[in-house]
Amino acid sequence: MVLMHMLTELETMAGGDADSTTGNLSVLHQDAADLFLKTLRSWGPTSSISERIKVHRMFSAMQVWHERSSSASDPVVEEAKADLQNRRHQTVVGYLQTAQASSAQVGAAKQALDKTLDGASSSVSTTDSLFSIDVVRRYLGGKLSRLQEEDEGVAAADGDVLRSSVFGRVIAATTLSALSELDFMEGRQEESLKLQLAMGAKYSATSLADLENEAVQLVNASSKKASPKEEEARLSYHRILGHIEYHHLHWCLLETQFLSSVSNGMGNGSNKDVPRSPILALIRLVGLELSGRFLVDHCSLPRSTSATSRRQHQSSQLHQNRSQTLPLDAVAEQLRPTPKLLHWYLTQVFLHKPEVYVNFPNTAVPPRTVTDLHRTHLELHIKYAANSADKNRKLADIPAYDDVNAETPLLMFLKVR
Repeated sequence: MVLMHMLTELETMAGGDADSTTGNLSVLHQDAADLFLKTLRSWGPTSSISERIKVHRMFSAMQVWHERSSSASDPVVEEAKADLQNRRHQTVVGYLQTAQASSAQVGAAKQALDKTLDGASSSVSTTDSLFSIDVVRRYLGGKLSRLQEEDEGVAAADGDVLRSSVFGRVIAATTLSALSELDFMEGRQEESLKLQLAMGAKYSATSLADLENEAVQLVNASSKKASPKEEEARLSYHRILGHIEYHHLHWCLLETQFLSSVSNGMGNGSNKDVPRSPILALIRLVGLELSGRFLVDHCSLPRSTSATSRRQHQSSQLHQNRSQTLPLDAVAEQLRPTPKLLHWYLTQVFLHKPEVYVNFPNTAVPPRTVTDLHRTHLELHIKYAANSADKNRKLADIPAYDDVNAETPLLMFLKVR
């Protein structure tokens, strides 16, 4: 009842402030949504809290934040530890002892908690949730269906787009996140990932057009640093990368129909650019920086060049091998509908993992898949190159080779550093 009331209050807040454009209200709604999700997670099975700590630890161990301090404590991990510690001592005696506990006792309790998390522990359970997961799931499912119907109705009537795109998005994204958390609690990892990606596909705070422009600016080294609010919003979803890594769900990103069942039920609403690609949904959810490093770290040689054999064996291989690699051509194929993002991805591979382009185990001649990607990359590099004084000049105006003082886009592409 408390969880349902919290979500109802959030919806009432959004509806009552629909006519206001104050940025503080949006922050207030997001804070309320975060509090609802935090409560949901902390009241779930203690096994899921322990699992969440391990997932976040996996993310911290990944080489995703290369330029970030690895010694800094992750606030999400500390929050999950506090939740688990509270669940173990949520008794009358526990509250009285906590009130009188010294800092040394609290520190010793945290160290003991860290040791129990590294292995199987009888202190966590899958059946000690403080609420009925099935009841909450039915309530959230009905809420999400109504929100989608309202979203489609508003878009069809061309009504209050502000509420649909800002406040309604917060509620719908929160509901999807809550459903994903419930799947996580029950060990349905693939379904949990699917809902997280669906949230990034439709309810991302960054539009697809803005993301594409940011990708081109990043390649041309002219992108502006993200604001603290934008950075914090993107980092709040970084857990999805640890989730994929910890449970070996990379194959889900390669399954092009992975989001079809969710996307078809989400409607079009006011979002005409809802991507069906799992890779694209991941990029929209966590941003270019984190997703770029993740895709490059797991980039591997292209798959078999035989399209027929690939179609025949792709599904079985994805499920059986559970490989933690993301083949270059498979990712590029999903990004082809968005040429700017394809250009950004190929550039990241070219700069940070060039061996995938040039080293082949069975042949010295590049496969056709690689040569096609080279050609595509060169065309995109020329097309989206930064504007310069020489870009629009005619052939007759081009100076002699000895007189050229600046690098052309072609030379920049071919230059070996």
